[in-house]
Amino acid sequence: MRLNPRPLWRWMVLAGALALCAAPMGARAQGNSDSGARQELKITKRPAILKKVEAAYTEAALKARLGEKAPVKVVLNITIDATGKVSEATVVSGPGYGLNQSALAAIKQFEFSPAEINGKPASVSLPFTMSFSMPILPSSFKGTVMGKSSGVGLGGAHVEIEYTGKDYPDAPKASTVTRPDGGFSFENVPPGLYKVKLTPTGGFASFETTITLVPGKESGATYTLEALPEHITGTVRERGTRRRLPAIKVELLSFANEQKAAQVVRTTFTDAKGRFGFRGVEPGDYDVRLSGDGYVGASFEETLNASEVVDGLYYIEAKFYDKYTARTTTKATPREVTRRTIKLEEIRRIPGTLGDPVRVIQNLPGVARPRFLGGQIVVRGAAPQDTRLFLSGDEVPNVFHFLAGPAVINAEMLESIDFYPGNFSVEYGRATAGIINLKARSPKTDDYHGFAKVDLIDSALLVEGPINEDWSFAISGRRSYVDVLLNAVFADQLQGATVLPRYYDYQGWLTYKGLKDHLFELRLYGSDDKLTLISGEEEDEEDETFGFADRFLRGSFRWVYKPKGPISNEMMVSIGRNNTRVDAGPFLFDSGKNQSLIRNTTTLALDKRVELRVGLDFQLARTDVEIIIP
Repeated sequence: MRLNPRPLWRWMVLAGALALCAAPMGARAQGNSDSGARQELKITKRPAILKKVEAAYTEAALKARLGEKAPVKVVLNITIDATGKVSEATVVSGPGYGLNQSALAAIKQFEFSPAEINGKPASVSLPFTMSFSMPILPSSFKGTVMGKSSGVGLGGAHVEIEYTGKDYPDAPKASTVTRPDGGFSFENVPPGLYKVKLTPTGGFASFETTITLVPGKESGATYTLEALPEHITGTVRERGTRRRLPAIKVELLSFANEQKAAQVVRTTFTDAKGRFGFRGVEPGDYDVRLSGDGYVGASFEETLNASEVVDGLYYIEAKFYDKYTARTTTKATPREVTRRTIKLEEIRRIPGTLGDPVRVIQNLPGVARPRFLGGQIVVRGAAPQDTRLFLSGDEVPNVFHFLAGPAVINAEMLESIDFYPGNFSVEYGRATAGIINLKARSPKTDDYHGFAKVDLIDSALLVEGPINEDWSFAISGRRSYVDVLLNAVFADQLQGATVLPRYYDYQGWLTYKGLKDHLFELRLYGSDDKLTLISGEEEDEEDETFGFADRFLRGSFRWVYKPKGPISNEMMVSIGRNNTRVDAGPFLFDSGKNQSLIRNTTTLALDKRVELRVGLDFQLARTDVEIIIP
C-alpha cells in the first residue's frame, strides 16, 4: 500500500528581503555623470521578487543529512539589471554537496521588479541568502498477522493505519488486506505516530495498537491474535453406516438481514474425524448446510443463544452406498417421437451394463442385442446396418467390439448418449431404424486426472488434463487378453488348437479454448477386433485356419461457435477407413472403405421455444472389395 507524503521542505529566501530593506548604502548603484559634476545617487525604489524558483535538494546533501536539525545557508552576491533580470550571480559561502550549484541555478531564474535610482530604473548588486532544510523522508511499514495458538498466518485480515499526530493538516490513513501467509505492507508512508487496527476473519479477535514510523526507514511488526471460542460445532456422519465423513463442505447461513434472506457468513470443511467448528458467531438463527461429492445435500436449522455453545451431530445420505445400488427417476409418458438422453452418471449406476455406456440402450424397449461376432444393434426389428452410430456427429461403423465385448468408445470419454428409436431429425440421414449419438466431453482443465482399470477381460487407461491455459488433452486406450485366458483355461477342450481372439480401442482428444466464444477440437480414435483359429498340428495348412478382423480408424476436426447472440454454428470435418476381413482356408472376403464427411449446422434462436436450424451434410466414400472363392 502506498501513501504520498505532502512536500515537507522548501528552500527559504531570507537575505533578499534584508537586502531590499537595507539602507541605500547596502547596494551598489551605477549612474551617469552630468557635465562632469558628481551627482548624488539615491535608491528611490527597491527591487521586489516577482517570480521565485525552487532550488533542488541534492542526493549528496541527503546522504550527508545536511539541514536535518537546522537549515544550512548559501550566501550569494547577485546583480539585478534595469529590466529586473539576474544578470550575474556568485557564491560567497555555502556548505557544498551540490547545494551551491543548486542555489545558483535557481537564482538565475528569478525575476524582480527593477530598482530605481533617482526615479529611473537602474542595475543594482546586493547579497542574497538561500536556506535548505533536509526533506522529510517517507517510511515503509511491513508486518505479519498470525494466530497465537497455531502460529499460522491469517490471510484476508483487514489492516488499517491512521496518523494520530499534528504535523499534517489532513491525517494520512490507508488500509489493505493480508496475503494468504498473513503478510501485509505499506509503502511511501509519511513518518510519525500511527494507530494500527486489525480486523481478521474466521473467528479471531480484533486488535488495536500504535506504531511510530521512522523517516527513511522500514518498520516491521508481527501481531499474534487470539482465537475466539467456538460457538457452533458438530460432527458429520454418513446416514446408515454412521461413518465419520471428512472433507464435507459446511456453510453457515444467517437470516440477520432486512430481507430475511439466507446469507452465507462462514464456510469450512470437516477434518479427518468429521468435525467442524465456527468461532465468534453472534447469537441468532442459522442454517448449517452440508454438501459433498457423492452425498445428498442437507440443511439443519440451529438457534444460538447468548453464552451458549451448539454442538450437533449431523447425518447426510450417500447417493450410492455401493456399486450395486441403482437410482431411477420416473417421468411422464413420452410422446411417440422422442429422444432419450442418458447422462454418464446415470450410466455408471444402471444394473447389468458393467458401466458400459452403450449397453444401456440394449435395455430400452424395442432394442435387441447384437450378433455374436457383430458390433451393431437391432432397433425395432430392422437390419443392423439401418441403425447408425455417431460420435458428436461423426459416423462410426460399429457400436460394440465382437464377442459381446464393450463399446468401442471408452465411457469416461463421453458426456451423455442421445438415442432416437425412430422418426429422428433430417440432420441424421442415411438411416431408417434408429440413431445413437455419443456426445464426447471436453478434457478437464482444473488439474491432471487419470485412472487405470484391470479386470479378467481387458485393461483400460485414461490420462487427461491441461497443457496450458488454452489447450487441454485426453488420451484413453483399452486392450483385451481373452486370447491368453482361453488358451490357458480351455487347453484340454481345444485339443491342441490355438484360439487368438483380441480387441483394442483408443481415443485421443485435443481441445483449444483460447478464442472467446469459440471451441476447437481435434479427435483421433479407432478400434481393432481380430479372431484367429489355428487347428492343432496342421498350422501351415491354409484350409485349417479361420480368421476374422474388423477395424476402423477415424480423425475429426470440430469447430463450435456460440456467441451471446441468437446465432450459433457447429462444423465438423472427418476422414477415416473401415476394414472387414474374413478368411477360412482358401476362402477370402476383404472389404475396405475410405470415408470423408463434412457437416455444418447453423442455428438461429427465434424465441426461447423456437429455433431455426440449417445444415449441410456431405459424404464421400470409396469401397474396395476383394473376394477369393476356391
